[in-house]
Amino acid sequence: MMAVPAAELPDGSQWSYEVKWDGYRAQIVKNGRSVSLASRNLKDITTQFIAVAEAAPSRRESCRG
Repeated sequence: MMAVPAAELPDGSQWSYEVKWDGYRAQIVKNGRSVSLASRNLKDITTQFIAVAEAAPSRRESCRG
């Protein structure tokens, strides 16, 4: 289940909460020499993380096992 924003936290013992500490979730998309970064919602976030996009071409082509 995806998290959704709420004005207030629900009350009761059936609820638990988890703080998101790890920052952004993104995927690197390489198409030939072109590199872009996409958010979980497929928004282009390349310009927000230029250093990551510039480092991507030096990484191996696939991380699949």
